[in-house]
Amino acid sequence: MKLLLALIISLGTFTCFAQSDKYLIITPQQLQEKKDDVFTDVPAKIIYRNIYLEIGKFLEVREARKIYTNDGLEYSDFEIPFDNVDVKKAITYNWENGKTIMTEVGGEGIFTEEVSKGFEINKIAFPNVKEGSVIEIVYRVNEIGLWTVNYQDIIPIKQFWLEIKNPFYYTGFNITKNGFAKVDLEDSQTDDVLVYKGVNIPGLKFENYLGSTSNYFGRMFFEPVYYADRVRGQSWGSVANYYHTKEINKKAYFKKDLENVVGGELDPMKKAKLIYSYVKDRMKWNDYYGISDYNLKKIYRNEEGTSGEINLILVAMLKEAGLDAYIMKVASKRKGLVHFPSYNIFNNTICALEIDKQYHLLDASQPHGSFGEIPLPFVNGDGLLIVAEGNCRLVSTQARSKSQNTVIINAEIDTENLLVKGNVKKRISGYYAWEHREEYEKIDIKNYTDDLEELNNSLRISNFENQNFYKSEQPVSMFYDFEMEDYFEKIGEDIYFDPLLYFGKEENDFIDDERVFPIDFGFPFSKKVMVTFQLPEGYQVKSIPKGKTLAIPDAIGSLSFKCISTNNGVQVTFNLDINKGMIETAYYPSIQQLFSEYVSVSKSKIVLTKN
Repeated sequence: MKLLLALIISLGTFTCFAQSDKYLIITPQQLQEKKDDVFTDVPAKIIYRNIYLEIGKFLEVREARKIYTNDGLEYSDFEIPFDNVDVKKAITYNWENGKTIMTEVGGEGIFTEEVSKGFEINKIAFPNVKEGSVIEIVYRVNEIGLWTVNYQDIIPIKQFWLEIKNPFYYTGFNITKNGFAKVDLEDSQTDDVLVYKGVNIPGLKFENYLGSTSNYFGRMFFEPVYYADRVRGQSWGSVANYYHTKEINKKAYFKKDLENVVGGELDPMKKAKLIYSYVKDRMKWNDYYGISDYNLKKIYRNEEGTSGEINLILVAMLKEAGLDAYIMKVASKRKGLVHFPSYNIFNNTICALEIDKQYHLLDASQPHGSFGEIPLPFVNGDGLLIVAEGNCRLVSTQARSKSQNTVIINAEIDTENLLVKGNVKKRISGYYAWEHREEYEKIDIKNYTDDLEELNNSLRISNFENQNFYKSEQPVSMFYDFEMEDYFEKIGEDIYFDPLLYFGKEENDFIDDERVFPIDFGFPFSKKVMVTFQLPEGYQVKSIPKGKTLAIPDAIGSLSFKCISTNNGVQVTFNLDINKGMIETAYYPSIQQLFSEYVSVSKSKIVLTKN
């Protein structure tokens, strides 16, 4: 639903929430309440969330939360994602000995925390919170250019009230609800105020592999559509005009370097990879994303910039080399999915390279990424590819190539010491390698083996080697020896053990009967495990698990498992393939069955018996 808000009002005194004051009193009944009358099994709820927004001037929020159980205590950690916050009221209410006890938050209970470079939030630590408590906060943010408001949360909202005033008679706004949310609001408009109301709004259902709650929250977006007599249209063409920059047409500052990089190479793909590698090696990312188009000549000479600036340089060099390269604006998962024309939703710039009618998405700012990969937070629905001024198209950010995780194991059963030992060769590529490099770059790589041993208490690793860690265009290879105690069970003359060692799956991630939202794996992937077990002396194979083969319709994914007995051992082969990073809910039953089989084969048993 869209409404155009172009309110012409006089600036006078306005009493916030005049129509909703009846919701702002914390009552003894609320304090003594043991469960909600509608959401009977929730650990906490939002009693009310009342918001007053005077566009371009200030935001005032009043919110109260009821804590029912110990599990609900986590919802007393209050975060305000703005700077310049004035906390007017922050109180914990408890019902003790037949009366209401109020505990105010002191100055030490209000503090800021940097959650990412350049982005801080305010946190409120409420005192004396326990089962049955109600916490209440009133805060104001001045000089705010707010563009989104949440009308849904992880826990239910009993009463939601949003009042919007627009004091700028010369500026209109489109107001758009998140089309992926499953929440309805009532709206009404008078001459000077637009009001949205909601009651008994359910909490967002959390599901594994959700991607980001921001994509599916009930949210409202505000988009200015004109300034004075200059109209800014609400179409993708107007958005493309807004972001189009002539900076990418400047080439003098890099032309000589480009000639040296390309040399006489004529093959488009080889040429593109040479330029991509050059920009990636030359330019240092300053840890900021961005959509700016500042002086690229200066950025290039300083050899440092935001990801947006670095990728604009990449686009300019590729274009100068005769390749079809374009600016592409993308939104992070924190921002939400792109599903309507918006100037505000994008927060990064990448490069889209077209070769043989296929797009390759590039980000030369990321040291751990490789050609054709962009940071996972920006693998998020569609991005806006800008062909030229006024000419654009939406292009999917979803990864097409599979990330590989392949493990080859030679294992030996030691019946005397009740353990299994052997060696492992592991090879990871794509986003698996990116995540591995990113996690262990700034710490000793020994932490990787420590983490493995922590996940598997009886596992001990030695002689660890790591290859190609710093070569982002190459897969990472790892080699190590291992010993694992308590791996098999001995019953009488027989030995029972799992076929996939510690590379199996213990639990199914998809246990709900129904799925509300798409399954976001992030990227397509392939997992392969090949194990060769050497028989201990004096033993032979008594039984092995049956093979399994399962395929999801439309080539969404597949699983195969084989276990073969040989003269001196057992050979196990397992393959799991997921061919799409984002999978629609219609395929949920098939995904559920696939992962159920994954758990089943992981827990199946190879049985050996004495000769």
